[in-house]
Amino acid sequence: HPPSPPLGPPHTPSPPLASLLCVGSRDPNPLLSLRLPLPGSFEIGRDEGCDETIGECAAISASHCKLHLRLGGGGDQPAGERAVEVWLEDRSTNGTFVGGARLGKGNTRRLVPGERFSLLHDGPYAFELRLGPPRPDSDPSEELRKLNLPDGGPGRSAPRA
Repeated sequence: HPPSPPLGPPHTPSPPLASLLCVGSRDPNPLLSLRLPLPGSFEIGRDEGCDETIGECAAISASHCKLHLRLGGGGDQPAGERAVEVWLEDRSTNGTFVGGARLGKGNTRRLVPGERFSLLHDGPYAFELRLGPPRPDSDPSEELRKLNLPDGGPGRSAPRA
């Protein structure tokens, strides 16, 4: 007997997802989550042309930093099975910091899931890299309450996809 065909449609892996969770902001109503393009780039800065604009702070550079997102692994692998690589490029005068250490203008560093970076030394604008789909039962507001946030941390606002 020939084998029976599988039931249902063939499994197609979901495309990988990457996002930034805002873990520090001077804005009383910051966006909680920013979806990042895969593959692609995402620019943060004061300039209106940036993907995420932070205009209320003169210490933020016009183009403060840029995230470069790539699918790693071999091109013969389906997108859903390829690893996501996220690289942070510092383009600022006042610094982009990873783990409290200044990256330095023109320097690039690979970020790992869960790693945090801030746009200024005192961390008033800080983000955490998340990879993978959001958990269906998770509420970003609740996730933020679980984090150790300094005063002035994120307020409550709807996530931005």
